[in-house]
Parts: sequence; structure tokens; C-alpha cells
Amino acid sequence: MALLINPNFAAGQLGNYFLVYPHSVHAYGFSVSTSVGPANVAGEVSVRTSEPLVSEPTVVGAVPTASSSPGAIGKSIHAQVSVLYLLHPTWLWQGGDFAGEIAYNSRLSITRNAAALDPTTTRNAAGLRFIFNPTWFQVLPGADLTVPIGVGWNFSGNSSVVQLFNGGAVHGGDATTGLSVAFRTVWKGSLTYTKYFEYDGHNPANFYVDRDFVALSLQRTF
Repeated sequence: MALLINPNFAAGQLGNYFLVYPHSVHAYGFSVSTSVGPANVAGEVSVRTSEPLVSEPTVVGAVPTASSSPGAIGKSIHAQVSVLYLLHPTWLWQGGDFAGEIAYNSRLSITRNAAALDPTTTRNAAGLRFIFNPTWFQVLPGADLTVPIGVGWNFSGNSSVVQLFNGGAVHGGDATTGLSVAFRTVWKGSLTYTKYFEYDGHNPANFYVDRDFVALSLQRTF
């Protein structure tokens, strides 16, 4: 929960900014993991109580205690299914891997401060995220090339449980691609570009929609 303490907007002063995390948040759940053919498949379901919900920033006169947070508090349920898969050689690639997950969360109830809930959020939300890494070996002597392709997308709702779930927008998300080169398994360099998007201009806007970026990295194993 975001708080502004003693602001003076007329003087252009926003005051002090605080984040409050409530106490006594409990989670109950279970998870499973198994192999389905060549893929590893895992799933998890959990229920959380006294969960801080996505709330609007609140102006207060003093810092509250964690047990008296002015933000919305409630119960939620979460579920996700993930897949890990090693790519077999084809005429398109020589190897690589795929990792993907579909996640769902729902606000079961609001137990305190319902008026503080962000009105742009929804009770239910679902999204997916995956990274696809086709690889070509020995494109140059000692060098393996990978082209990572990653996508995150909210295909349903705007979560009132998870802040900025895939950018915090209805039908928003991000896509990343680039090049990664591993040289003799000692050096590894990558250049990637990430684009944030709004699928159909729904409100609220993707929080990161104007923050596309290029990332360059270089690492060495000793």
C-alpha cells in the first residue's frame, strides 16, 4: 500500500512516500511436478488470507502500523501451470529449450478497507509468459548462437491481487527478442530488445508502455 505523509500540494510538496506491508499474511497451497513425455509439467494452487490488495495511494497524517494499514485487505486464490521442454533438432534449429507458464489469480473477498481498492482492477485476472530459446551450435569455431524470444501477456482482466501483473493493464504485456552467443562455454554475450505493448488500447494503460529498452550483457565463467 502506497502512502503520502503530510503532503502540501499547493506548495508543490508531495510529502514523504511510504510502502506499508500488513502483518499476518498466510498462504496455504500445494504443488505438483511430473513428466509428460519429454516435457516437465508443474502446477500450483494457493489461497492467501490477509492479503494486501492493489489499492490507490492514500494521503495520511502519520505513518500507520502494519496492523492498521489503510489499504484494502482480502483473500485471494492463485493457480499456475508451467512447462519446461528441451527442443529436439529440426531443420529450423539444432537444440534449445522452451519454458512457459499460465497464471490465474482471483480476489475471493475484501475483508477490510474496501473503498481503498483500485477501481481499475478486476476480480479475476489471467496471463501467460514464455521464453523460447532455439540454438544453433558451432556457427563459428567454438561459438553457439541462441535467439531468445520471450512474451508476457495479460489475456484476461487487470489483477487486483498482484501489482503490475504483466504491466498492470488489460490485454497489456511485453515481448523480447535478440541474440545470445556462448563462446567455448566460458564467455557469453547477449543483445536484446524489449517492447511493452497494449493489445487494443484498453484502460488502464500498460505502466511500462513508454519504457522499451535495449539490454547488452557480457559474462565470463571462471
